[in-house]
Amino acid sequence: MISWKSKDGATIEGVLHKPKNYDPSKKYPLLVVIHGGPTGIDTPAPTPGSVYPIAQWVDKGCLVLRPNYRGSAGYAKKFRSLNVKNLGVGDAWDVLSGVRLSDKKGMIDRSKMGCMGWSQGGYISRVSHNNE
Repeated sequence: MISWKSKDGATIEGVLHKPKNYDPSKKYPLLVVIHGGPTGIDTPAPTPGSVYPIAQWVDKGCLVLRPNYRGSAGYAKKFRSLNVKNLGVGDAWDVLSGVRLSDKKGMIDRSKMGCMGWSQGGYISRVSHNNE
């Protein structure tokens, strides 16, 4: 689990999967997998069970970030309410700020980035793709 500040100062958490032989001196391809919802949630699991090939991407040497953007379940009513009159905006800030943090830490190869999502995550992946 990692956490970061979004554009408006909200604290956001996410699950960051690293390859087995992760070397902090190297830059890695990044795949951002954005859950649906907006009230879905991603939790740390050794082999994430979903429709996404997360384990396969990690096995191929990629970082996979699964952000729990504002509105995600399990973070209390105040966090869920950050989407009120802000849906599709604040949640995109949350995802993009997680990518920027990874870039600032020198973890990612910006020429090899991708994102995918379903439901609200699909909308956010489209917004994120156009803004990053």
